[in-house]
Amino acid sequence: MKLAFLTLFFTLLSVSAHATPPSGLTAQPLMRITTNESKAFSVFSALINQSGELEGFYAKDNEGKHETFWLKDVEKSSGVTLIERKGYEVIKIRGQLNRATQEGRLTADYLVNGLWGTREPCEFDLKKNASGWFVRSIYTKKQVTKVHVIASSVGVKQLQGLCPVGK
Repeated sequence: MKLAFLTLFFTLLSVSAHATPPSGLTAQPLMRITTNESKAFSVFSALINQSGELEGFYAKDNEGKHETFWLKDVEKSSGVTLIERKGYEVIKIRGQLNRATQEGRLTADYLVNGLWGTREPCEFDLKKNASGWFVRSIYTKKQVTKVHVIASSVGVKQLQGLCPVGK
């Protein structure tokens, strides 16, 4: 039996009071995230201020649950918890943004084995071009618009589309 924390993968840590991004910010979709355990999905977006600068990230699932992740918190060494289930930080994200280029390297740190507390990092780049921001795999050097989370009986096996097996 697979861990229940991914049964409804996109039940976010907490739900803010807004059904849309915070006032004055625009959500630019980066990638759609699905899981092998359900038909649930989430859209992970960049939060852009009126000056065209990245302020953070916004995740919204197909049931309307959502969460805002501020850049100042993502840049802390502990990062932010994207998914927490039954006391386990299943997926965390952390990284740094170059303020001049508005680009950076992020790490999705995911729980591989909840019994032993084993985690695996998955690095990716946040890039910007004339169309806006996008996620690029550091392994394939290709733009990533879809990530499929493969769950195992004790954690996350792979972030398919973003990182190769074992990353």
